[in-house]
Parts: sequence; C-alpha cells; structure tokens
Amino acid sequence: MFDNILFQKDTCTELKKDILENTLAPSMLIHGAALSGKTTLALELARVLTCRERDELGRWTCSCWSCRQQRELSQNQVLVLGSSDFRTEIKVCRKYFDQARENQLESKHLKILLLVWLRSLHKVLKRYDEALWKDGKTKTDKERKARKVQEEFVELLAKLRPGDIFGQKGTEETKKTMAQSREIIFQDKKLLDKDLDRCQELADILIAAIPQGIPVQQIRQLQQWSYRTSETCKVAILENVDAMNQAASNAMLKLLEEPPHNCYFILTTRRKQGLLPTVLSRLRLFGLRERSETEERKIVQKVFRTSGTETLRELFLTGEQDFSQIQAECALFMQSLLEKRPFFMIKSSFDKLHLEAFLQNLGLALQKECIEQHRKAEGPLAEHNFFWYQRFLQLGRKAIEQHKIYHDPAILLLQNLYLELLHEGSTEN
Repeated sequence: MFDNILFQKDTCTELKKDILENTLAPSMLIHGAALSGKTTLALELARVLTCRERDELGRWTCSCWSCRQQRELSQNQVLVLGSSDFRTEIKVCRKYFDQARENQLESKHLKILLLVWLRSLHKVLKRYDEALWKDGKTKTDKERKARKVQEEFVELLAKLRPGDIFGQKGTEETKKTMAQSREIIFQDKKLLDKDLDRCQELADILIAAIPQGIPVQQIRQLQQWSYRTSETCKVAILENVDAMNQAASNAMLKLLEEPPHNCYFILTTRRKQGLLPTVLSRLRLFGLRERSETEERKIVQKVFRTSGTETLRELFLTGEQDFSQIQAECALFMQSLLEKRPFFMIKSSFDKLHLEAFLQNLGLALQKECIEQHRKAEGPLAEHNFFWYQRFLQLGRKAIEQHKIYHDPAILLLQNLYLELLHEGSTEN
C-alpha cells in the first residue's frame, strides 16, 4: 500500500494504519512544501479507498476495474477540483516520453512513459467532470471553447491509450492480440507526433478555462454530488485549497460539518495557515516533509526511466529558465534585501524573469533562511523572520495572480514586492 509514494514513509504508515483499522477520517488535509507529493498521495489514497479487490487492497498493480480506471484517472467516483501548474507537468512528461523514443527504450518502458504523460492530461480533463458543471452551462468564451474541444480531446486520449499494462485479464491469445494492436501507435512516428501535439493544443484550451482557486459554485455542485447514492465510496480531491475565497470556504465548511456517508474529502495545500480555523478544525492533518535533492533525483529516475541527474525542483519550478540562473537570481535578490540596495541597482538581472518560477524558488530559499535563523535566535528576531516569510508568501501569491489574470508586467510586480519586503524589514528591525 502506497508503494509508489516515495520518501514519505511516516505519513504513509499512518494512513495505512487508519485504513486497515477502519478509522480513517472522512475529511483530511494533506499539507507540505511544493513537490512533496501531496496530489500524488491524494490520488493514490483515492485509488485505495475505491479499490474493489479486498485481497489486493492497496497494491499498485491491482487488476480490479476501479484500480485500472484510477491509474488512468478516469474513475467517475473520484472528483478533482482546484487549479494547478498543468502545463509544466505535461511538458516534463512529454519531454521524457520523447527522450525514451529517441533512445529506443523497450516497448514496456515506452508504454509506461506514455501512460505517465496521458495521466498528466487526464488531470486537466478531471476538472471538466459533468458533476462540476451545472447543467453543462458555460459563461465565458474560454469555457465555451473548452467545452467544444472536450470531445475531441477525450477521443485522442482514448486513441493514444496503450492499455493497462499492469492489470490485463483474459486468455494468452487475447493478451497477445491486444499487445500487437497497441504496438501500432509507435510505428508511425509522424502520425504519433501529430496526435501528441494536437493533444497538447487541446489541453492548452482546456487549461485556459480552468478557474484560479475553487469557485463557490463548484463547491455547491460538489455538495450535490457527494449526497448521491452510490454502491462504492466516493472521493473528492481539492487541490490548493488555501486559494479558495471566503464564499467557497464557508460553503466547504458547511459540507465538512455534516459529511455525507461513504464519501471522503481530501484537501491539499502548501500553506495550511491559509485555511479558515473553523475549516482546519474539521480536518485530520497529514504532513509531508520536504524531500532532499538526492531523493528528488531518485524519484525522477524511477518515474521517468532515466539515469539523469535532474531534481524535481529543476524540472518543475524553473519554467523556461535554467535552474542555476534562477538560483543566482534568488541569491542576488536576498543579498540585496539584506544590504538594503535600491531596486534599480539590480533590475537588469531580472529582465527575462519567469515570475512564478522565480517566486517559487525564492520562497523555498527564504523558508530555509528563516528556519536557519530561527535555530540561531530567540525572541523578537526569530518572530520577525517568521513574520517576514509569511508576508512574502502573501505578496508573492498576489503578484502571481496579478501576472496571470491581469497580465501586469513581471518586473513591475517584482519591484513592488522588493520594496514591500524592504519596508517590512526596516520597520521590524
């Protein structure tokens, strides 16, 4: 059970114990730093809870119909809500699948990497479950366009699907026929590339219409879905719940106060302090630790069948920039703050800034700095460092939102952030 959740043994052991003893809470919060595996754990927990094979409960290779669908994220008893960095995950998964084709890896590995890429696309598709769309109605041009391409997207995903290589059933002759038919998709490179590229084009259209955060309307739709009768248990996964507004949080609170029978709610966040205290009080908390660079490399090697040395952070938190460049920019930003330099002195270093990637890495760097300072200091200085970090998180999220939604220039937003932090530091000192 939870064998594919790497380097989070303590939390996985705790969850396994609750499941086997039938004491698992109906409402849970999985919290931890970026790339600690929150969504992966939530999806795996959902698979275990909906598994139909008691003798194989929790095995990643379980062949029951529910687990086969869950591995592809097509199980209709599981809803997934919330925004995420879909494009980066899709890009990284495609990169390693193309790399495997170029290196002519054996067919089994190619199929696994294709499934990993398709799974990243299904995460987008899950946001379009009919249960979350009231009467299928759309309000914006982006939503209407997304709904139009959805059918083509589903058909392409089905066409590319290499089959469940873990849970095939039937006679040996049937398996051989199925395997031969699936090899066809790898034979015509140009046709395969065309289908892969079209999938990503359609995914971009769908991603553009996914709302930031979780709208209150979706929480209300979730409530209706959760009370529907079902032969199996249902699971709702809500990603990055700290991005919910006040109305959505209040609606979620009502649902958690009277959770329906046989339905589980799994919430995830990087910042549990961003949730209402009343919401937090109704959740069982499971924390994930930040994994080391060595552990991150092992995860990349295992998931993507590579012998490379990239870390998860280098792959997922850099955007289009080189990781060493982002590290240098973060170091310059922090050193300039400490020395209280005017922003115009360092502005030229951030002209080609990928704002979200920079802020994510800067947040991790600031967090480590605050923890280190907290170990060395007591009293006001330690409290100041914590306050400063919390203020950065608040300003950083606001900057990313303004950049994504209102298209404010990244360099201007970064300048405002710098001046705010400089002012906070001067005030507190």
